[in-house]
Amino acid sequence: MKENKIILLTWEEERTICYQIYINGIYITRRQDNDMINVTKLLNLINISKGKKNVILKNIKEKKIVKSGINSLKGIWISFYDAKILVIKYNIENLTYPLFIDEPFDILF
Repeated sequence: MKENKIILLTWEEERTICYQIYINGIYITRRQDNDMINVTKLLNLINISKGKKNVILKNIKEKKIVKSGINSLKGIWISFYDAKILVIKYNIENLTYPLFIDEPFDILF
């Protein structure tokens, strides 16, 4: 399993720290305070149509839309649980490791 490097990012507007990994030119981000994942960027890793992405997003009840700030933070944010289901369903667990472990902060030190 290839281990991606976790980057810490301060999200000033939200007053939280984020974990980021860089995969295939895309930053996938997880908030430290509530563990929400930017699913817009996550779905960009999966080679599926825009229509299928829209169906996936429509079926997720709890989400937050971020339209301002730096590009890696813009998008639709969903719960860690819902994002983990997608990671497993589309078999990208190895690709997104270690962002989806219980405590990514622990591997930094």
